[in-house]
Amino acid sequence: MDIEYRLDTLQEVKELLTQASNELEENDEYIIEIFSTIEEIEKENKLEKIEKAVKESLEKLQIDKIETELGSIQLAKCPISVEITDIDLIPGEFVKIKMEKQADKTAIKNHFKETGEIIEGASIISTNTSLRYK
Repeated sequence: MDIEYRLDTLQEVKELLTQASNELEENDEYIIEIFSTIEEIEKENKLEKIEKAVKESLEKLQIDKIETELGSIQLAKCPISVEITDIDLIPGEFVKIKMEKQADKTAIKNHFKETGEIIEGASIISTNTSLRYK
C-alpha cells in the first residue's frame, strides 16, 4: 500500500474524527491522542521526503557537504555490505550452519482450530486488531 494513499486515508480519518468529536465530547481524550499520532506520522513522512530529496540532490550535483547557519549537511559513506547471490558457490569456510529449535506456530494454530485444544507451552491470542486501508 503506498504511503501517499495511507496518509490521505489518515487525513480523512482525522476529518471524520473531528466531526465525531463535535458530537461526542466525552471521547475528546481518545480523539486528541489519535490526532497527535496522525500528526506524528505526517511529520515523519515529510521529514523522510525532505531527507530523500536533499540526499538525491547532493548525489546528483556531486556535493559532499553543505554548510548553513544552523549547521552542516554531509553525505556519509555507508559501511560495505555483502549480498549473497548463490549460497552453494560460497566456500565452506565462509558458511555458517544454524540449527535452532523452533515451534511450528501454524501447526499449533491449525490444531487449535480443529480440536479446540491449546498445546502446553503455547497460548492462543485472539484480541489483536489492525487497521486496514481500502
